[in-house]
Amino acid sequence: MEIIEISEGIVELKEVSTVRRVKLTDFKNALIQSSGLRTPILPKGVIFYASKDYKKAYLIEQEPTMVKVLYAHNGAHSKEYTLAFPYHYFLILFENYAFEKCFFYFRNQRLNSSEDKLFTPPIPNLHSPDSAVCLGDFRYSVTAEAPEKINSLIGYFFASTFNTDLNQFFREKIPKQIALLKQNQEEHCFDTWQRLNLENVCSVEWFPYQSLSRCLDNVLEKE
Repeated sequence: MEIIEISEGIVELKEVSTVRRVKLTDFKNALIQSSGLRTPILPKGVIFYASKDYKKAYLIEQEPTMVKVLYAHNGAHSKEYTLAFPYHYFLILFENYAFEKCFFYFRNQRLNSSEDKLFTPPIPNLHSPDSAVCLGDFRYSVTAEAPEKINSLIGYFFASTFNTDLNQFFREKIPKQIALLKQNQEEHCFDTWQRLNLENVCSVEWFPYQSLSRCLDNVLEKE
């Protein structure tokens, strides 16, 4: 399995162990000058790229930010919440040129190693237990390049209205720091989550899932 790891301006091209280490600027220049490289020009935000046979996996990192979320509770009209997200990650899998699956994870600190653990976001529309995103009728242009496909997918995810279709998994993954902020039984966890800012959201004890390397093994090894 081939892996590209980008950290602090340095790119590591790995096959189990590091086989080459170059500056990011040199790596980009080599991509432009050579048509024979096996790795693609990576889309913006990608910190890991892995491929095996006809499968390609991209890990996109986004820094802590305030996110507007639309949520329709029990068929009611959707309500907008503004939630503080910690570092959040999209693991996107393609088979040949077709989108296959997307997974969504949280971390309180920036990912520094493929052995770092990923955490389960307590938001609706994620399947259990792997946090696979339910994307409904998401579509993209067949002729689009990987960066455009990935940007379209992430934009669709944040613009979609979350609902109660996968509510049980969602309820089971609400951290105690958010649950304890409830002032009454009628309050939704998103109401209490809105009281967190970008500083204290990165101290919430999210439910752990698996390391990035294990996640990559799972998506690339499955037939």
